[in-house]
Parts: sequence; structure tokens; C-alpha cells
Amino acid sequence: MIRSNTENYRIIRHLLNKGPITAAEACQVYISNNLRSRVTKLKEIGFDIITTPVPGKLYYLYAIDPLKIEENRELFRRELHG
Repeated sequence: MIRSNTENYRIIRHLLNKGPITAAEACQVYISNNLRSRVTKLKEIGFDIITTPVPGKLYYLYAIDPLKIEENRELFRRELHG
């Protein structure tokens, strides 16, 4: 279950509504200094998060699989309301 006052909630909401995010962006916006572990937890719950290395950089871009947005929104609703 995802609680609405957690970083996991804010991160998955960002991925579903705003799109991809990097660790640096997550740190600035959501005060998450460990996006990778949050993404791992969200993947364990069942979210279809794609991890892509950014060419020429030492970091990753995290995004919801565009073909599975609606499935992930439904999972988000179920997880939020338990």
C-alpha cells in the first residue's frame, strides 16, 4: 500500500502525471536522496518503471512504460486505497 504523504507516492505520481525523472530532479523536488531504492520498491509493488542510462552522463532516467500508463494508473489507485 502506498500512503499519500510518502516520497514513493510523490515519485509515482510524478512518473504517471509529469513523466520521466532523474535522481537530481527527485532530490530537488521530492527530497529523495535515493531514487534508485524508491524505484526498486515501486517495481516490487508492480509498477512498470523503465530505467534508461542517459547517454554521456553518469545517471539514469526513470519513466513509466508509455504502453502501460493506464495499467499503472489503475495499480496506483488500488495501492493508494488499499
